[in-house]
Amino acid sequence: MKITKPFEHIDTLDPDRELPCWFFEEVYIPDHDYETVNWENMLGKNVLTNTENFSKRKIAFLHDNEDSIIFKDISDILKKIILNIKENYPARGLEASWPIDTWSEKELLQESIVQFDLKRDSKGFHMGVHLDNRNTKWTLIMNLQDHISSTVIHTNQGDYNIPTKKGSGIFYFNHEEMYHSIGPTEDEDRITAFWMKMLS
Repeated sequence: MKITKPFEHIDTLDPDRELPCWFFEEVYIPDHDYETVNWENMLGKNVLTNTENFSKRKIAFLHDNEDSIIFKDISDILKKIILNIKENYPARGLEASWPIDTWSEKELLQESIVQFDLKRDSKGFHMGVHLDNRNTKWTLIMNLQDHISSTVIHTNQGDYNIPTKKGSGIFYFNHEEMYHSIGPTEDEDRITAFWMKMLS
């Protein structure tokens, strides 16, 4: 597994806090048939997905796929990625930004499946430049196959595409200077594991 901190050199408004973001690559993912999971169309699922654009995004929820070996395999992989980052690639000022149960270790070390889902974006899907909801602690996006398109991170020193190969992706803690966007997707299907850890 290869871990990098792509924004370590970027100055933030608070010099004591770096952008808490990591790219990862070369993570082994078993071959799975993603047609076997239960996909739902995102169009109209909530107030944010009422535009026709969201007919191009499908989601496979954990609660609809709890017996799937795919979700068990991927859950174990996601936890290993975050634990590796926690133990070996610290971010300056992270605990000041997220002082209570920063890494949610109890969840990372338990045997049960973590609360992630799969997303499947069809050609043309897009999300404009945005920040995540303030109740979001972290986001992890992992490619489940090779892709053309990627999420783009927008910083005060330029735009950065996250890795696109199978077994690569991004993990970041929510930060007021971490604007990002998606697409328009060029892939016929962009399939990712998506873990957005919400504050409880």
